[in-house]
Amino acid sequence: MELPRFTTESYAEVDRLRAWSEALDRLGLRCGTPLAAGPPMHGTITSRRSTSGFELIALAAFAQTIEFKVDGADSLVIVLHLDGGVTLVADGVRAQVATGDIM
Repeated sequence: MELPRFTTESYAEVDRLRAWSEALDRLGLRCGTPLAAGPPMHGTITSRRSTSGFELIALAAFAQTIEFKVDGADSLVIVLHLDGGVTLVADGVRAQVATGDIM
């Protein structure tokens, strides 16, 4: 499914986490519990498919845990962390990602 642009802004605050989780799910990602309570959560996703078939995804969002939903499939994921706090979970291993890191 193409998801060229998604934002939580079009959802009521009480519906944002559900909408965010559904958008990530369509991209093969899973959102864990937000890492900090505070202001209303905001998130945007920009997604494009390259001519070679790679899915290119840019996320800007609240602090959270992101898991890859690979379910045993062979896949290649490259993550560039630009800003904020990120914890990635893959194969049950949790890793904090520093700003500027590529995983």
